[in-house]
Amino acid sequence: MSDGEIQLQELRKFRLAANFVSICNNLPQNLKNDFEFMKQAACIKLSVLNYVGSDLQRNSKFWDSVCSLYSKNIQNVLEIRDIQYGFLIDESSNRRDVLFVVSQYGRALQYASPELRGTREVVVTAIQKNAQALQYASAELRDDMDIVRSAVESDGRALQYASKPCQNTLREDMQKLFLDSSKQGPVNWEIVREIVSWELVD
Repeated sequence: MSDGEIQLQELRKFRLAANFVSICNNLPQNLKNDFEFMKQAACIKLSVLNYVGSDLQRNSKFWDSVCSLYSKNIQNVLEIRDIQYGFLIDESSNRRDVLFVVSQYGRALQYASPELRGTREVVVTAIQKNAQALQYASAELRDDMDIVRSAVESDGRALQYASKPCQNTLREDMQKLFLDSSKQGPVNWEIVREIVSWELVD
């Protein structure tokens, strides 16, 4: 039995144990950088991906391959992508790098520095890719009506991450739109109905 097979057995055996993190952390470096081993390990438990070696951290083919294993479960795919992009930026990353990453994957905004999560250009770029990235923006920008409206128009669920004043203002606007049959122009009624039905707190 190869070293890789032995390690996979250990991962299966202790996947629910308290020392699972320690086992992952102590995996041999060559296995952490092994495409097939880490792919098989991810089938045992997704959190193993937090320990991939540097050779795989920026290997998009590896991450796409792992995502393909979970293509029918969007929550698992989001977890995989969150881990992937967490390797690409952190709080020390500069504006240019963060802008590039969030333009590819909006939720990566969560890994940026507080300063950049409060930078309009960065947040707008992130929500253009994924409106729900609004949840990672600074409190000030979650209270910015232009940014909130842009996010909500893309995905009504983003409203839950806005400040309470913005939530209530938009809800009132949507109620008026919902009741105004003479409103001209294209309307995403699915989003309107979703927002109007929410009970929001002042």
